[in-house]
Amino acid sequence: MRSALWSLLAAGWVVAMPAPVRADEGPVGERSLEERVRALEERPDAPTQDRGRFLTIGDRLLRRDADGEGGSPVSIGGWVNSGWSDMDQGWSQTNFLPGPANVLMPNTDNTSFVANMAWMLDAEVSENVSAHFEQEFQSNGTAQYINEVNIGWQLCEPARLVAGRFWSPFGILNKHWNGWENSFSMLPNASGVLPPHYVDTGAKFEGSLDLGGMGLNYVAAATNGSSGFVDETTTAFAARDQNQNKTFTARGGLVLMDQEDAYFEAGASWLNGDMSDAAIGAGALAFPSDLRAFGVDAMATLGPADLRGYWATSTQNFGNAGATKPTVEDLDRTGLVAEAELTLVPEAPILGEVRGKFRYDDAELATFQTNSPTRRKTVLGYGVSCYPEENFRIGAEYYTQHESGTDNTFSAQQNKDDGYTVNAAVTF
Repeated sequence: MRSALWSLLAAGWVVAMPAPVRADEGPVGERSLEERVRALEERPDAPTQDRGRFLTIGDRLLRRDADGEGGSPVSIGGWVNSGWSDMDQGWSQTNFLPGPANVLMPNTDNTSFVANMAWMLDAEVSENVSAHFEQEFQSNGTAQYINEVNIGWQLCEPARLVAGRFWSPFGILNKHWNGWENSFSMLPNASGVLPPHYVDTGAKFEGSLDLGGMGLNYVAAATNGSSGFVDETTTAFAARDQNQNKTFTARGGLVLMDQEDAYFEAGASWLNGDMSDAAIGAGALAFPSDLRAFGVDAMATLGPADLRGYWATSTQNFGNAGATKPTVEDLDRTGLVAEAELTLVPEAPILGEVRGKFRYDDAELATFQTNSPTRRKTVLGYGVSCYPEENFRIGAEYYTQHESGTDNTFSAQQNKDDGYTVNAAVTF
């Protein structure tokens, strides 16, 4: 694992955080709506960002609001994904917690159509106060989840307080759940280092600082913590705190380069808190435990190329389980993701901009099973994305997956894990 990390870094695969706050912009909440829209329009990289790799939905909402009648303080936006997949047998027989639940990758070796979407509402209550809401729907037609519902208050120029429900601010592990920002249909297995779909409830401070030639983006949060390494899509993203212990998360990102055709930000994240306070399930979830995590992430834009990625590690500790402590050791999990996109054709007939993309995804995740204490997945993803219109993307992807572990049933599927998808996405 360590050798894979160093080889990627040595090759220049420094990669990273979608849509960071730039040093010369400051936190979004500190400016008026008109100033924020003007800043977006004047950004030198706006034409590139319009293709949607790292432009946040919040930025798009501002543009939509600016084009509306009367400059309404309420704006609506979101994204819709639709796809078709043909995966080999191994994809449906080797899923394991705490791996992520893939929204657009069906858990079957039958060819399948899938879809999902999310819509978001932002309200500018006043110059310093805003509200945000995000709801997600999945393709079975009945699953709907509230990802975010919070209030933001601009305390001063470099600091903003957010209270309510929000995505965990640890690195960029949760960013791939945004169907527009994730240019691949598959979610990285490496995101299983933390609980899947980590949505939490609490309060956080965030903002940016001008350090003179550099910028610093920061966030620090105190939250209830996750109820465990469970598929949060089936537990409505439940966050519980049964004994008043909280989870603390922080990230700092240095903006080291911010030029017309070159941008680079590198960040580090830390998390410490409860995993679960009492028995809430079987296996590792049957015991109270703590969670510690550390990670680094980065993003680079170099002319026609966009690079991003992260490395993260976590430990689930059963020290607070008392007399019921299991016989297994602490569960260690490590993940690495590196992604690259490159413009191949700036403007093709009908297809618009054509971009090639590549992903390296490696996860080594300890499990509670005594006959397979650690399982490892390495997935290579290759694909092409086309942008016929500014907010419309179509693409095709091919994946190869290699697995290892001591479980014979698990290892038997190593040669049956290829697959491909075609997909479409829009943001509005």
